[in-house]
Formats: sequence, C-alpha cells, structure tokens
Amino acid sequence: EHGGLVGLFPEGERTWDGTPLPFQPGIDKLVRLIGAPVITARVINGYRQKPRWAQTTRSCRVHIEFDAPVIFDRKTDPAQMIEHIRQRLHVDPSRGEEY
Repeated sequence: EHGGLVGLFPEGERTWDGTPLPFQPGIDKLVRLIGAPVITARVINGYRQKPRWAQTTRSCRVHIEFDAPVIFDRKTDPAQMIEHIRQRLHVDPSRGEEY
C-alpha cells in the first residue's frame, strides 16, 4: 500500500548445514494476501557467515542472486506457487565458494 518491501525467509529459521529447510505453512496465503510481485533471492554461503551453532559472525564470502519479479494471481495453484518459490530459492551447499 505504501510502496515498501517485505522480506521474509519462508523456512522460518537458519539451516545448520546449508541444506534447504521445509517452508513454514502459509507462505502461499501471504503471497496472495499481499498481492505484490515476488522477487526471490538466493543467499549463498549465508549459513557459513552466521552459523546456528556459533556465537559470533564469521568471515566468508556471501553471494546473493536476485530473480525477476513474478506475479501470482488468486487463481494460481498454491502447490505450484510454493514449488516455484522453492526451486528459485534452492542453493546447493556443496558448491560452496564456487558461486
């Protein structure tokens, strides 16, 4: 309504090892409610910079890749919407610094 941005992590928490976590329920409902374009962004090596088990931030290279906006309408199948977002956010942790 005010033209701002909403950023969220659909997993709801940081991963232990970079492996993608399941989404929290309701991400499809939130996307429909807001009605704004969805811009997915992959945070590569973010889990190495601030590991869940560490007390402090660590020094490492973090890379972020943004995708073009996608607009989902109210008729979009929720499973299709979630799968699209999941595919766009997927990061292979075994690639590490190669990104």
